[in-house]
This record gives sequence, structure tokens and C-alpha cells, in this order.
Amino acid sequence: MQRSTHGGWLAAAGAVLAAVAIAASAYASHGVADGHARGNLQTAALYAFGHGAALVVLARTPARRLHALALGGLLLGTLLFAGSPPPARCWGGRRGLRRLAAPCLWPAGCCWPSTR
Repeated sequence: MQRSTHGGWLAAAGAVLAAVAIAASAYASHGVADGHARGNLQTAALYAFGHGAALVVLARTPARRLHALALGGLLLGTLLFAGSPPPARCWGGRRGLRRLAAPCLWPAGCCWPSTR
């Protein structure tokens, strides 16, 4: 199998996602006074770190186009899910982006077994 050209940027995006998650977790631990907001931000950071690390590992395997599409869905769903608490914290809005995460994550998870 040939190595996909998509793997490089997906692995890099996963590494950046994991690094931002570590920074968000540190900010939540030391810079957020409200316990509920802190818990939301730490949960989002945990999910972002785990999915970012998974992207780094999985994007480096030889892949087809469906494989890259599934990993792109994983990245998009994670950004929508984990990226919604910070805007809600800063602007006081609702976390409406989380509703869009599941339509990205579920198909990506279903496509993953067929990419092998």
C-alpha cells in the first residue's frame, strides 16, 4: 500500500490538538474559578488530548482515501465537541457546536473498520 499524502497534516493536526489540550487543562486547573466551567473545560481538554494522540498514531499508517476521510471526521468532530466550552466561557453563549460533533464522529467511527 502507498502512504497517503493526508497522513502528514492529520498527524500534525493531532499533535497540535494534544498540545492545545494540555494548555487548556492547565488553564482550567489554575485560571478558572467557577467549578462547573472548570469541569467542562477539563473534560473537553481530556477528550481533545486523547483524540489528538490517536490522530498522531493512526494518521501514520498506510491509508486509502476512506481512511483519511474517517480521520478527518474524527478531527472535525473533536474540534466541534472539545472546542465548544472555551467560546461559551468567553462569550457566555450556549454550546451549540457540540450538537454537530456527533454527526462527524459517528460516521468516522463506522468507516474506520472498513479502511483496513
